Parts: sequence; C-alpha cells; structure tokens
Amino acid sequence: MTDEVVSIDEAIENSDIVTGAPTGSLATISNAGVVGEVDSADVRFPKLQVVQGVGPLSERDEFKKGDLILDGEVMIGGLDSPIELTVLQIGKQYEEVVPYDGDEIPRVVTTKEQVLQLGGTTEGHREGGKWVGPTWRAIADALICIKAPEHLDPEVADVHFPFEAPDEEGKFAFSRWVIKGVAYKSAAVEIFSAASMYYRDGLRKGTFTVQTNKRTFGPNTVMVPVVRKGKRNTPEFSSWLSEFA
Repeated sequence: MTDEVVSIDEAIENSDIVTGAPTGSLATISNAGVVGEVDSADVRFPKLQVVQGVGPLSERDEFKKGDLILDGEVMIGGLDSPIELTVLQIGKQYEEVVPYDGDEIPRVVTTKEQVLQLGGTTEGHREGGKWVGPTWRAIADALICIKAPEHLDPEVADVHFPFEAPDEEGKFAFSRWVIKGVAYKSAAVEIFSAASMYYRDGLRKGTFTVQTNKRTFGPNTVMVPVVRKGKRNTPEFSSWLSEFA
C-alpha cells in the first residue's frame, strides 16, 4: 500500500468511518446495575499507547521504547511482538500544533474548514528558503478490539481482557487509540486505505496486526506503529462486534 491519504467522504461508503471522535458510539452500559443518565461521557476508555523516549510511560522501569501499552498498565506487544486487533470505528480530526513542553492545550476540530476559519493551515510550505510547518495536523481517533496476546499471563489477561466472544478463541479488550504525529501515515492512513479497498465491506470484517518500528527524522529517533493486513473475521465475530459499536 502507498502513503497516499484517502479522503474521508462519500467515496468511502463505510459506516465505520465517522466524523470526529467515535468514542461516544461504544455501548458500554448494559445490565451492569448502573442507573441514571450515564453515557459514554462518564466512561474512561482504556488507551493503546506506544512508549517513546519521553513522557510518563518512558519513566516506568518495566517499559522500554517501542512497547505497546494497554491502559497505561500492561505491555502487550512491541518491536518484535505484534498484536492483533479489529477496528470498530475510526474518525479523522485536526489538532492544533503547540510546543511539546509548553502548558498550552491544543484545540481539536473535526473538519479542515474549521481549521481555515480559525486561521490555521494543514500543509507546510517554504518561505524565504525555510520550511514552515502546518499549524494544525491530522489525527485519528479509533475504537478498537484487541485480542489478548498468547504470551500474556492468564491472570493479567483476565483483568485487562475481560470479554469473550462466541465461537472465538481467546479473550478481548476494547480500547481507544489516538493516532497522531509520525504515526498517522504508518497507521491511520493504512486503516483508511483498508476501508476503501480490502475491508470495503466494513472494518469489522477483518483484523490488523500492529507492531512498532524505529524511524529516524533528522536528529530524532521515534517509535512508530506499523499496521499490516491481518485475517478475515468470521461472520459470528463481526456480528458480535456490531453489538458494541
């Protein structure tokens, strides 16, 4: 597959592609003894993250660069250890570029038109011989279902992968995956492209394998997720996933 960005419009007739963040569509409260007006805004979703050289995860002795971490607690994959997941829904947004070490909180909007209305740009350009980067960048927000890796301790799997699917071996966890920066092309673009090609009948219909790889950008080395086509899901498993989103 190429790095060409697939536009998210009517050309991709896939209900798994949404505008903005899809988190609110996951049905999480069901016969759990919870009453009142509780919705997804009251639920904290586990996150899938990649350990880099900086940030809170990098300060944990049990983690190393390139590890794939679920819910900030357990290492489930990494450089030589791919994980298997299915994307339930994914949405494209735009995030304001702010200094990494500053206190400013970036704004997030759902369309390029909104970026332009705020006086922002989504593409870089050269000015006076120097490269001027965009003031906003594309990001993706995805709801995913991860299969518990076989190497995971059974007790850990019971805690972090609480779901069992009918007629499907293994245990599963639902998670949020925010894809941004250099990870956007290596992960989000691959998923968007899959939605317009081999998973055109629905992202729930098949899996992806995800592991990490080291990439160098000038003086900086970062770990990026590498997304590859996985296997087709059974109709029963796809139907089970549709009960959640």
